[in-house]
Amino acid sequence: TWVRRCIAMMDFPALSIKLARARELFYCNDPDRTGRILLDDLRVELKAGGVSQEHEDNVIERLQRDGKEHLKFLDFLAHVPLFVMIHDTITYNPFDQNRNR
Repeated sequence: TWVRRCIAMMDFPALSIKLARARELFYCNDPDRTGRILLDDLRVELKAGGVSQEHEDNVIERLQRDGKEHLKFLDFLAHVPLFVMIHDTITYNPFDQNRNR
């Protein structure tokens, strides 16, 4: 079937490496390894990554609307491209004050 062919084509070792790196990035924001990132800490991360105030507010409001007080790893995985962009921005130029992303 189509599903079996898709599964057979997947590169599970590469997926495993990507998940491990995503978990490392998650724990950069969860140093106590509680399994969650508080929304206040997430807001700081968004600011540091140069995310615009409008986008920052949008992300926090959406999470709060869903009744979340923190971000769990699965939620984090759903937004990995955003967090990779933030991480790259911070590590490339940590003193950049631009918030137009």
